[in-house]
Amino acid sequence: MIDLKCLILFFFILVQNTFGQVNNLNEKYLLDNRLNESSGIIFYNNRIISHNDSGNPPYLYEMDSISNTILRTIHIINANNNDWEAIAQDNNYIYVGDFGNNRGNRTDLKIYRVSKNNYNNSISVQADIINFSYENQTDFSVNNQTNFDAEAMIIKQNSIWIFTKNHGDLRTNVYEIPKTPGNYIAHLIYTFDVNCLITAASYNQASNVLLLIGYDYNLYPYIISISDFINGTPSINRMQILQQGVQIEGLTQIGGNHYFITNELFDYQSFHYPAKLFSFDYDFSNSSIVLYNENNTAILYPNPSRGNIMINFEDNFSGNVIVYSQIGKLLARYKIVEQKNFNLKILKKGIYFIKISNTNEQIKYIKCIIQ
Repeated sequence: MIDLKCLILFFFILVQNTFGQVNNLNEKYLLDNRLNESSGIIFYNNRIISHNDSGNPPYLYEMDSISNTILRTIHIINANNNDWEAIAQDNNYIYVGDFGNNRGNRTDLKIYRVSKNNYNNSISVQADIINFSYENQTDFSVNNQTNFDAEAMIIKQNSIWIFTKNHGDLRTNVYEIPKTPGNYIAHLIYTFDVNCLITAASYNQASNVLLLIGYDYNLYPYIISISDFINGTPSINRMQILQQGVQIEGLTQIGGNHYFITNELFDYQSFHYPAKLFSFDYDFSNSSIVLYNENNTAILYPNPSRGNIMINFEDNFSGNVIVYSQIGKLLARYKIVEQKNFNLKILKKGIYFIKISNTNEQIKYIKCIIQ
């Protein structure tokens, strides 16, 4: 669920010092109107399963990923949709997180666990219930800056990891509880400085990389990858994936490095953005360039350089070149008219990131080394 802070019209972008790469970000189709508030997705039996958030019926919607047809609607008969914000799975169960907590005052946080065997054979299912509270929450008064909202979870071996959506400090806290029915205290195991409002999570076991999605206060959407977080020092990389405000909510791995993401319908005054399904591939090995649109053919050279760089643009290119430090500080901005030669000798030796964008919202980030 969105809160009013998401309507604050400030622009902010942070580029970390290394990247994975998002390839082939494609808009597949508009979601069925029954999923206008899609808040989580999983991929199971070659189908997408999604749900809506607060105020909607306690239904799971099973959708064909190719035809955009809702094939089944499954009713969890002993559940209420107070604020469903996440869905996850293991081999035997589907887990639905009723732990949205925008105001920080809920004392009834829970996760519904549905047997896949029951799910496969009926459109009315009973769920087991996992109740929990956060070990470090002592104040349950209304707080719009709460750090005890949550919209993301993964299943990790015998545990559920819950990722908070911190309105107060734009971090995410990771809490762990057992994945069996019962009443639990959620224990804090990690805190990641993601500079984002986290809304979904997916763990790639093969690469040991955690992918998170979320948005900033402008609703600009991001993918955050976190590697080496279990056995080493976490490496956090953050990348913007669309050049407009989108309330992105769902993320699921569909095999290998292939993923789906969804966004909710967003309707505010004159701004309308419908609920959609996107697909993308994530390259876990690439560490130099993030390219969001293959039609943007700008090329930077020499790289490394001693401060003088050339950028070749396509014909009739109009836009901007912006230079960022490794920690995301804006250092220089150039408006592109005819200029192709850029003097960066004022910068110290090191690694920088060049953002190239045009008026058609095509965007490219290039890692630039100055010797």
